[in-house]
Amino acid sequence: MKKVLALLLCGLLLLQGCGKKAQETSSDTVPEGTDTPAPTETPTEEPTPDPDQEQEEEEEEVSISLPEQELMADYTKAEGIQIPPGSQIAVVVKDKGTGFWKAVRQGMEMAVEDINEVCGYTGKDKVKLTFESPSDSNDIDTQINIIDAVLAENPLVLCLSPIDMGSCQAQLESAEENGIPVILVDGGVKGAENSSICSTDHYAVGKEAAVHLSQAMAEGGQAAIVGHQPLTESCVEREKGFRTEMQENHQGIQVLADTVYDDGEVSLEDQVAQLLEENPELKGIFCTNEETGEVVLAAVEKLEERQISVVTVDAGSDIIEAIEEGRDVGTVCQNPYGMGYASVIAGARAAMGLPNNEYIDPGYQWINGENLEAPENQKYLYE
Repeated sequence: MKKVLALLLCGLLLLQGCGKKAQETSSDTVPEGTDTPAPTETPTEEPTPDPDQEQEEEEEEVSISLPEQELMADYTKAEGIQIPPGSQIAVVVKDKGTGFWKAVRQGMEMAVEDINEVCGYTGKDKVKLTFESPSDSNDIDTQINIIDAVLAENPLVLCLSPIDMGSCQAQLESAEENGIPVILVDGGVKGAENSSICSTDHYAVGKEAAVHLSQAMAEGGQAAIVGHQPLTESCVEREKGFRTEMQENHQGIQVLADTVYDDGEVSLEDQVAQLLEENPELKGIFCTNEETGEVVLAAVEKLEERQISVVTVDAGSDIIEAIEEGRDVGTVCQNPYGMGYASVIAGARAAMGLPNNEYIDPGYQWINGENLEAPENQKYLYE
């Protein structure tokens, strides 16, 4: 009898619970005269963006163009290019992790995509791009080893941006002996007289930077240079152009004799901190590339009672933000997408036995808060 009563009691409790649950979940049994609670909307989850799709959309917006100049070919188009299926276009640069070189790579990939379309290549027949660099942009020996390994793969062409303009002679000779054309990108190297070069006029970049920094300094005061690599042609020429312009046309500004270099031995942050501490009268700094600019802008931002004008080169997201906030006077921007695209087209032409210009100028543009948003300047900017 006790067992029967227990079972009956459990059944009643279960029925009561089910009834209560049904009452709570039913929207049709609300007693008359009571406020009907607003239905709870289940938030819809936004679809996760596809990074590859976003990148493709971004690439579609990139404009490939070069400044007006006398050229024997249109290096902004792939029409007329016909190279063997499955060819490898090898690229070895200083540093593939920075915003500038990522933009150069994007321009190169766009050129390869256009070549494949023009040639009608799909699948295994597609022309491929390899893009390599040392992990440290100051590591000359590793870059040379990478070049040796790349040449051993017998690519159709090598696009090369050397860290040290005095290195790579043996590699250039090896490439020539094996019939591998070399296109120099963003800077030259000794012993490459037979190679075309697609590079900004770095001397002109330095002069441009000097003009705008001198204006920001009201043509007077002490200025310094923070350089990215003492053996790289781009750094050497930018510094030379900056010093020449200041000496010849802005004599009220004293440029410190010693340049602070990101030489890989002492951290650039420590060197910039020492520069600021030892030169309390410093009024302006020229940074020869994006990375040095980011370090200097971060250091100057921490100063509370000193006003130092900064001019940079190239424009990734940090530099753009500094310009928008007025912390960066402005920047001399290269044309990375155009540089990358033109280098690949020149390499394909060389592989076909077609002539190239000895020098292809991608151009540059001064960008500050006044023209940062101009549509025609977006091809110089990158993340």
